[in-house]
Amino acid sequence: MLIGHYVCVFDPAEAGLSKEKEKANPIDEEVLKILRRWVRCPENTKLWGEAFQKLVLSMSDQQIITGIALMVSAITRLRCGISAYHWQITIYLVWFSSFTHLATLTFLRGYLHENSPMRVWRFCFMNILILLLLAALVPTGNRNWLPDEGPDLTGSPAWCLFKYHSRGVNVTSFTTMLFSVLVLCISYATRAIKLFQWSSKYSRLILRTKPGNVLKSHIQKLYRGRENAKTKRWIFSIPYNILSAVLLVVRSWMDVLESMLWEITWLLIALIWGTLRLFATRNSTIDENYNILEENSWGFGQCLPTAMLLLLLFSGIETYIETKRAPAEASSVSASPRVSSLSIDTGGNKTPVISASAESSPFHSTSPHDEDITDQEAAETRLDQQLGGVVRSATTLSLEERSLGSLSFCQIMSRQMDSNINIGLNQLSRVDRAGSLRSRLRLRYFRYNIGLYR
Repeated sequence: MLIGHYVCVFDPAEAGLSKEKEKANPIDEEVLKILRRWVRCPENTKLWGEAFQKLVLSMSDQQIITGIALMVSAITRLRCGISAYHWQITIYLVWFSSFTHLATLTFLRGYLHENSPMRVWRFCFMNILILLLLAALVPTGNRNWLPDEGPDLTGSPAWCLFKYHSRGVNVTSFTTMLFSVLVLCISYATRAIKLFQWSSKYSRLILRTKPGNVLKSHIQKLYRGRENAKTKRWIFSIPYNILSAVLLVVRSWMDVLESMLWEITWLLIALIWGTLRLFATRNSTIDENYNILEENSWGFGQCLPTAMLLLLLFSGIETYIETKRAPAEASSVSASPRVSSLSIDTGGNKTPVISASAESSPFHSTSPHDEDITDQEAAETRLDQQLGGVVRSATTLSLEERSLGSLSFCQIMSRQMDSNINIGLNQLSRVDRAGSLRSRLRLRYFRYNIGLYR
């Protein structure tokens, strides 16, 4: 899912860092430029981007809740005799949940910057999950924790191995535990820093901007010294070339570490490591206890989590449909004709208040500078439309008079109609000055009808 988001809709220029005034990452730009030559991307990237964002957001919530639930359930079972083997399996299952959640935080960086309340509670839950996982990982470096040589302790209660400590170090267990803790801490620290704008700016200033400026100043001094030196220019050229090479290498690595490509690569490395440790624990235990093979059969605990993955798909499809429907509804509303609104105040005022929009008038008030009537046929056509509009307005007024029987209502409508008639007469006078005999006769007929109406 994250790879699909990166290849199809990810835009390095809009990676949620607009307030930090950073440029687009050059590594992501070049990689996506190459990939999108071979992969056909959707045309409406904004529509797909919102759907992917909703999908990633749902997956992030699901994984953090799943990880905390697994860890809490394993801890509550310590007193009940959960085995060391199942404790180890639980650790690496929570490992997958935690790293999936950490990876989604990078993709949701811009969204979380704009929604600070959601960022705060996610940060709190992330701390809870990481602390629980670290507390579960550290005891597995014990010498007696599932040793490669010696008695089989896979069926022993994990609580006994927590309480019993012996001298010496099991190199394999300790190295595995130490590497897992380092990977987890580095991943958590980088995501926590990027989660807030102030920490992102400060860390970038300390780790990249200031050291880069210091190195650039030394390079400039060496360059000026080399240019001003008349003899023995190699004294300045050698350190100048070395520092320039160091600057290019460091900047390249910093661009790689800040890119979204590295985030995906780091996630894959962490997931591969967790998968290897999961299978290593399982394979070492199968040789001693064949009853573990019974766990290969699918039951309620396997079918339900797999079916829950469909919720992510449904959420993405729903978001895509809603986002696709929104522009169509907006365009239909803007294209629909406006109708004059009639509001009657029945409060303390006895006289009803009537509001009519300019678009509801049979004549559109336009200044002489707005349009120039040069086409005689168009002028006559417009004249016909205006005559019909006034007749319809008068008919509507008579119906309202008969139905409501309110004198004040009729007076207000009469004033509104007089205003519309004056606008129409001003427009038609332009046709009268430069119109044909036919249009002049129609104008006289129109004025005659207006006189009868008044």
